[in-house]
Amino acid sequence: MKLTDRIYWVGSGCVGLSAEGDCHVYAVEGDDAIALIDCGMARDPELILRNLKNDGMDLDKLKYVLLTHAHPDHAGGCLALQKERGLKIVCSDYEGRMLRQGAVDFFKHENTGMVAWMEREMPKCEPDIIVGDDDEIDLGGVKLRVIVTPGHTGGSVCYLTEIGGQQMLFSGDTIFYKGFISVLPAPFSDLTLYKPGLLKLRDLRVDGLFPSHLMFVLKQGQSYIDKANTEFSNSRTPERKPFS
Repeated sequence: MKLTDRIYWVGSGCVGLSAEGDCHVYAVEGDDAIALIDCGMARDPELILRNLKNDGMDLDKLKYVLLTHAHPDHAGGCLALQKERGLKIVCSDYEGRMLRQGAVDFFKHENTGMVAWMEREMPKCEPDIIVGDDDEIDLGGVKLRVIVTPGHTGGSVCYLTEIGGQQMLFSGDTIFYKGFISVLPAPFSDLTLYKPGLLKLRDLRVDGLFPSHLMFVLKQGQSYIDKANTEFSNSRTPERKPFS
């Protein structure tokens, strides 16, 4: 589903675009390459590829999965897309270590509750490209800049790009419309890291805000980022994201 020039919505379990449990998956189309922003769970990545094809994109140009973080609803399909399609998996160092080791080994945490679910749903995968602040992924005519925004996870990232004179931010689970944030029980999230992470998103003049759950917006995305930053600056915790 085309959202704007070069940006497509190609996966989401909550609306039936792809397998149940998938986060929103976006595709960014450059002149030379296409990148997925996250890739959903391991259940059926072919549904996402079929959506790309139905939207008229050339699957031979699909080169990257840009992970916002390595939770299974975002990264479960990495191994299948890497091994079967040759896609390069891109993530921060922290998320790469979790992807490589698996959640239980990485957190050294008892294999119960959410950790058990993560281990069961997300195959281990060796990342191809480790990125940090201000690194860029060049798709040809479109560049995505990495902004590391820890909080939801220790190495969550957002990807910023300019398309048609507008600033577009793929925000993962860091910031949502209405200024929601997403904090999970420790050790998965760290509220103390959230404030400095969100401060990096000030003054970006974001138009389109494309989070991994809930609604995306095509205009005035910066207002939601500013709302959360204002809450933090007033020593309040922004409202937490409702379930989706």
